[in-house]
Amino acid sequence: MTDASTDGRQSESDATSPKLRGQLDALVDEALGVSTARVKSSWGPIDLELISESFEERDDILRYLAPGRGTWPMMRVVTVSSRTIPIERLPAQMHPIGETSAIVRDDDLIAIASGHEHSLWILRADLRTAVRWVTDTNDVPLWEQLSPLRAASRWNAATNGAATVHCGAVGNDNGAVLLVGDAGAGKSTTTMACLGTDLEVFGDDFCFVDPTEPAPMVDAMYRLAKLDDRSLELLPHLRDRVVRTGLRGKSLIELDQLTSSSRPIRAVCHITRDHSRPTGVEPISRMEALRAVAPSTIFQVRLAEQETWDALSTVIRKVSAHRLHVDRVADAPAAITELLESTVCEHG
Repeated sequence: MTDASTDGRQSESDATSPKLRGQLDALVDEALGVSTARVKSSWGPIDLELISESFEERDDILRYLAPGRGTWPMMRVVTVSSRTIPIERLPAQMHPIGETSAIVRDDDLIAIASGHEHSLWILRADLRTAVRWVTDTNDVPLWEQLSPLRAASRWNAATNGAATVHCGAVGNDNGAVLLVGDAGAGKSTTTMACLGTDLEVFGDDFCFVDPTEPAPMVDAMYRLAKLDDRSLELLPHLRDRVVRTGLRGKSLIELDQLTSSSRPIRAVCHITRDHSRPTGVEPISRMEALRAVAPSTIFQVRLAEQETWDALSTVIRKVSAHRLHVDRVADAPAAITELLESTVCEHG
């Protein structure tokens, strides 16, 4: 194992010493021993046991997670901080300090130390257990607060042949459409324009996507969505759904309870802003769709990259690919509904 560098780069090793492995295993055992606030729930397709060092932290995390069908094997997630496990008990080379990061892999174990996130993740496949240590529960980065446990969900999805995907997702009884796009393309705004219509919103930022079933499935991942001030100006009717503000220019929006936590995926739509034509859909190649979703999906959570790529590629091969040109965002739900109707007709 090479020590993490001091200039923001990442060090990684596929081998670890018996001493380091023993220290990491001991931390998992200790975290399980000191964490007492337990709850069993479903999180999308995950059958989840969440264990925290306090009931307040446990409930803060749980209120963001979307309940679901819980069909995958149980995953146990343990969250602790330096309050119960001092940083001195972490292996020196895995201290999350500054802007450095380090990863070690050893058979059934992955450990990720991130100075940027002030965290150490230890993932034990043999125990189906993920431990998250942070320096201070009040110092967790905003993106991890608003989309908690992403590392654990990515890792667990990969073990089940699935992925957590950076996308919006909306659907109805005919199925679902994944909405993908570059930063600033209007993905979240287009997704949230569907809230309160005949379309249901499964998420605006991340969703579970499972290509292993006869039809690829999408599951909701979080029960809250994020919109910036500009998007709220375009969708003023959503102001009544705001549950939290002051998040670096973003507001949290409460999503509707879903009639079904999962839907078969019928299409992937690449969102683009285009004021030269009416809002509408046109076919694109599957490679274009993959290019629109893969980079941000894979690099936002640097874990299980190959497995995530494989799952994404399988989904894209099985569904139709389109570009959704958005002139007036209010017209997007009708265009998506029409697309869903047409894909169902194509598949009988």
